[in-house]
Amino acid sequence: ITGNLTINSDATGTGSLVDKGTITVGGTSTVELYLPANRWWYVTPPVTSSSSTVFDANSTTHKLYWWNETNTGTHGWIAIATTGVALNNVMQGFACKYTDAAKTLQFTGTIVTGEQTRSVSYSADAPNYNGFNLVGNPYPSALDWGLNGNTWTSQTNVRTSIWYRKDGSFATYNSAGGTSTNGGQRYIPAMQAFWVKVDAGTGTLTPNNASRVHSSQAFYKSNNAILKLIVNRGEYFDETVIGFFEKATNTFDSYDTEKWFAVDENYPQLYTNINDKKLAVNGLSPFNENLVIPLGFKTEVNGKFTIKASDFENIDAGINIYLEDLKHGNLVDLGNTAYTFYSEPVNNNNRFILHIIESGTTNIVNTNNENLRIYSYGTNIYINDNEKISGTVIIYDMLGKIILTKNIQNENNVEFSISSPTGFYLVKILRKNRIQTKRIFIGN
Repeated sequence: ITGNLTINSDATGTGSLVDKGTITVGGTSTVELYLPANRWWYVTPPVTSSSSTVFDANSTTHKLYWWNETNTGTHGWIAIATTGVALNNVMQGFACKYTDAAKTLQFTGTIVTGEQTRSVSYSADAPNYNGFNLVGNPYPSALDWGLNGNTWTSQTNVRTSIWYRKDGSFATYNSAGGTSTNGGQRYIPAMQAFWVKVDAGTGTLTPNNASRVHSSQAFYKSNNAILKLIVNRGEYFDETVIGFFEKATNTFDSYDTEKWFAVDENYPQLYTNINDKKLAVNGLSPFNENLVIPLGFKTEVNGKFTIKASDFENIDAGINIYLEDLKHGNLVDLGNTAYTFYSEPVNNNNRFILHIIESGTTNIVNTNNENLRIYSYGTNIYINDNEKISGTVIIYDMLGKIILTKNIQNENNVEFSISSPTGFYLVKILRKNRIQTKRIFIGN
């Protein structure tokens, strides 16, 4: 190219460049990125050398931050409040916000191409978000996070999940199962910064030219069984996903994605739990028995909310999905209807229970009948039923952790001793043709 090369960006969209070899530019190479005002953006420069001057950084109307995962202060955000600060670390992510007007960033210099490497870390002394690193797509085209990173030179010692901001909430994508929430996808937009997670030590991210695509590429569709749940309050919504995968386990693994809660209080939040981890994506082993999954719900405002199921992707027609509201005792078939309820501000790890059951299971009840009694005394749990009990008893704590599992055959009276801390617990009885549940209090 004898003259200048400019990749334009405006309110209608951003251009994309995937070079097929060496490009020699006689003049100046410029990559633009249009950013509307009054919201935070995650950005990565697409040139090998840049500065805060491009962002016109100041401490008031043009805010610019980077994230230091090793910082031992109250958080990892480091402000860049002046122009002229060198930004020369390829794949480093930045957060910026313009409160006075929309801004079109103009990155000039050598456009990034070829293999790039970024080291990421886990710092045990960091007080919050240990192991989370803000990195970015350094190319002027979309970057394929891939199915387990199969187009990258390396994704070493990092989780398969990525997180990035979308409006006032967070979108996610997990390459192990091809699952996403809140619009997250496999193809990371040009110059988009995103979060990755290291669990210990250090990791390495190394994309290459084969990892680049134009953003018009078809979105990846999973061949696995996927269930997506959506909670909304008017225009504000959140998603959580439950998926079944051949190589997944029912403990935390690469098929799971941790939950990042919205920064805008208007967004309701829905999630599942594995031990002490709240999940946006819960990857489970293939469905072969009835499941009882506690669902957490969070809202910071009063309102009317709706939960519905969507994307019954590859879910067998013989599987029924029921939502149980433990607060109001309601039960709905999410396969046929949505559930609407009212709530005050709350963060409840098990406001709801999701029942995923074979169609032969004909009844799910919250135990109020006089024939079945589930109660506690001290640290003991008692189950009495005039009808002999044959099935499985599962006891959960309020985080969704299984405390006890016991198979019972032809018994009317059952007693369990629990050594767990004082508090509320869920008792589930899974019989052949129904599931029964009750919340009880255990204490001395």
